[in-house]
Amino acid sequence: MSRGLLGGSRPQGKGDFRAFLPRFSAEHQSTNASVVERLHSYAKERGLTPGQLAIGWTLAKQPRFVTLVGAKTRAQLEDALGALERPLTSADLAALERIAPEGAIQGERYASEAMKHLDSER
Repeated sequence: MSRGLLGGSRPQGKGDFRAFLPRFSAEHQSTNASVVERLHSYAKERGLTPGQLAIGWTLAKQPRFVTLVGAKTRAQLEDALGALERPLTSADLAALERIAPEGAIQGERYASEAMKHLDSER
């Protein structure tokens, strides 16, 4: 969920390490907030939470993926599992690709030095 970005969460003070992540920087804040707002609106139209939309999007694009969701509470886990009850359609996928095409979210996941150590981004 991109460290809370897709859920609309923002860094909460200097102790929040996300304040140092490029996706949460002031430079990218406006662009990313706009994309997230449009995703939230679409999720609401479909009767989904933003998290369910993100999980459903992943499952619809890559049905063989096993989506691992980090949840701190039972409520978060139940919300994530709710994505399985409302699979997305091909029309949903097309709409999401218009709302948030590849590259719509600005800023790397981590600072450039940390990105060098990730094999999932190559």
